[in-house]
Amino acid sequence: MANLFVRSLILQLMVYAVLVLAVVRAMSRNCQKRYEENMKFERAFGGIGRKFSFWKRKFADRKTHVYIKCGVCKKTLRLPKVKGEHTVKCPNCANKFKVKI
Repeated sequence: MANLFVRSLILQLMVYAVLVLAVVRAMSRNCQKRYEENMKFERAFGGIGRKFSFWKRKFADRKTHVYIKCGVCKKTLRLPKVKGEHTVKCPNCANKFKVKI
């Protein structure tokens, strides 16, 4: 992106070097090494994708379900959106608590 404004030959060569490296690594036959790299990437950035997926699902369910956190284990519970006061049992820690929807 910086090269769009600066128009530097050095930056352009660095971009080409990165592209060539990416193609060489993509064509590599060392599957075990690529698998290990993918696992490291997933550990580093996988949480972002899971969090975005959760927010997307939560937004899609906003009319039919409500999301409540357990007070003990902090696990998020998905409950049907039925008005009233309900007793809920957490499947993770078996804690029972009341929820008003």
